[in-house]
Amino acid sequence: MPEVQVDLSNHYPLLVDIEDSGDSEWVKQGQFVGTRDKAKAMEGFAIRLTGDAASKYVLTYKAYLGNSPRADPAQPAPHDEGETPFVKGGEFCGTKGKRRQFQAIWIKLELK
Repeated sequence: MPEVQVDLSNHYPLLVDIEDSGDSEWVKQGQFVGTRDKAKAMEGFAIRLTGDAASKYVLTYKAYLGNSPRADPAQPAPHDEGETPFVKGGEFCGTKGKRRQFQAIWIKLELK
């Protein structure tokens, strides 16, 4: 399969859900999103394509979520981690209000 290079400069705004703060505004490439020095989990995210990219490509993504925090740190962590299903571009992926931060993301970009 030949290598394909795609220029998506400024064509993929992002938002994240931040622990105890809710959803961020949609931000563009190169803008900071999250918190600094507050140790707040990013629980979920959404990515959307805009401009020419939106008419040429299909974007899907999923995340790997970490465990929920433990009420009693002496007890073993509940086994509630795992992968989310793939969602379409623009849809939210992850959790809200559960303090389960995403630890990895998979992004698929395919020609229409």
